[in-house]
Amino acid sequence: MPLYDKLKSFYVKIKIQLDGIRKLQAFITQLPDTVTTCFEAYGGAINALPQNATAFVHRGTTMFSAVVTYKSFNPNVTANATGAAAVNNFFELGKAIFSHRESYQNYLDGDLRDYLRRYYATYLQRLVQIKEKYDPANYFHFLQLITTKILF
Repeated sequence: MPLYDKLKSFYVKIKIQLDGIRKLQAFITQLPDTVTTCFEAYGGAINALPQNATAFVHRGTTMFSAVVTYKSFNPNVTANATGAAAVNNFFELGKAIFSHRESYQNYLDGDLRDYLRRYYATYLQRLVQIKEKYDPANYFHFLQLITTKILF
């Protein structure tokens, strides 16, 4: 039986205001049962390394990440569209509340047009240079790869 799923994530780097908490709470309480949300606290050991130490650039000022997921084995097109729309709407609500600009690169999101900038932020150019040096023929490739053909 096939799995129908959709996932989006974003990083929050600002303090959440009471109004934002209320909006999130109201939204989350009306989500379908097939949609889950997860808030992952950041800080502590994550911030022990400098932001530019690795390709994981979401250190320092990140307060938490939010992940919203829809999963179902139901082949019902309407139910799947409703679940996917809820995930998209949560992501957009997060933009309105937090002005988020980054997402976690291990949670691939095929809808993101600016995925490289969202995944790697200010270190994208450095990673492109590394890719050009060590993999100019694009031997290592996958969905949403770092390419050497990015215009800055």
